[in-house]
Amino acid sequence: MQDFSLYEDSLPMEKTLPLRFHFSGDKGGNRSLHWHEHMELLFFLSGETEVICNGQSFIGKQNDLIIIDCNQLHSTKGGHFFCMIIDPSFFEDLSFESILFRTHIKNDNVAKACFEDIDREYTSRQAGYEIEIKSIVYHLFAYLLRNHKIDSLSEYEILLQKTKTNKVRQILEYISQNYKTDLTTKSLAETFFLSEPYFCQLFKSQTKLSPLNYINKYRCEKAALLLGNTQHSITEIAASVGFDSPNYFTRVFKKLYGKAPNSYRKESHAG
Repeated sequence: MQDFSLYEDSLPMEKTLPLRFHFSGDKGGNRSLHWHEHMELLFFLSGETEVICNGQSFIGKQNDLIIIDCNQLHSTKGGHFFCMIIDPSFFEDLSFESILFRTHIKNDNVAKACFEDIDREYTSRQAGYEIEIKSIVYHLFAYLLRNHKIDSLSEYEILLQKTKTNKVRQILEYISQNYKTDLTTKSLAETFFLSEPYFCQLFKSQTKLSPLNYINKYRCEKAALLLGNTQHSITEIAASVGFDSPNYFTRVFKKLYGKAPNSYRKESHAG
């Protein structure tokens, strides 16, 4: 079964090259909201990709670059892109703690040249390719620091932004562990010692969804897995993922997937 956990634990990287590469075509361009401890750079090759990052929506087009910082909540939908995941150890001699890059860099020829060079070296894997790739990545980040660093935010504002992201990440992890229980905005706000209005505002600012819509979406994703992989009844599945009413579950599921749970199950088995 596919795992919808928010935390993405990347496979161990080589000590000689703490980077990982893949094309969206290799794994699919659609990823639900998730986070990881690595920095991620997406360079877009064709089509359009919707990227949600820190509650902001971006449309990546050909030759655009989107930078996703460590621990930032993000999702991708559609398009074809080259993905580079960088382990924090890669920059162990540098610190980006108080640095923010522009998230969306449009049609940048320097970034394009760097990713083409990285792709060529990684594909050919000639002697010394690890050293060559490291040098290209350092060149790329030196360029980004000089041309695409955000200077308008103070260190305090950057820290505040990262603190908000971390708080919402904790909330989402809590939801992922307790989605089968009775979750309300009031109970969640109390759990995290926040007022209910501020909780709702903070949550939507980072996810683009209200808490209730996010919880329903998460529950329906779990239900979709059960529909495709078990013979449990719709009523049993609805209850197992936290819906009190099978009818309400059916309405929510149909709104999200464009078809009723029974129809989704039939198509899953037919495929």
